[in-house]
Amino acid sequence: MARTTSRLRLSDIPVPPEIPQQHAGSYRLLAKKRIQLQGVITDTSQVLSEQRQSLGGDLTDCAGPQIIEGVQLSLLQIANGERQQVTAAIATLRGETAERVYGECIACGKKIPKARLNAVPYASTCVKCQTDAEKGQQL
Repeated sequence: MARTTSRLRLSDIPVPPEIPQQHAGSYRLLAKKRIQLQGVITDTSQVLSEQRQSLGGDLTDCAGPQIIEGVQLSLLQIANGERQQVTAAIATLRGETAERVYGECIACGKKIPKARLNAVPYASTCVKCQTDAEKGQQL
């Protein structure tokens, strides 16, 4: 079930005309990430379906498959959440969201450093605000 998205070159991904030229690289990173996440979601869903079918849909008698299913469901949730963030960032790049500017922190309004956007192209907060938010969740 290996996907060929790892071989997908960023330069092969077309950039829609509504994307500002300075964000073409970010758009390509986001588009590739969305393709990869869709592959993970599709593959994991298929594995779950096949596993349930092979066990007759009843996982209650087997602790091992229950644990595996739990992990796979967690992976699906994470991938779906990340895909939603990627899709939101693409919509922002396209100018579809009036309340947000791509590359601007939604918490403090400062510009998100390019290095952060290269690492996490769907980031909506700067490192400081993200760290502060995560510290607040730990309390």
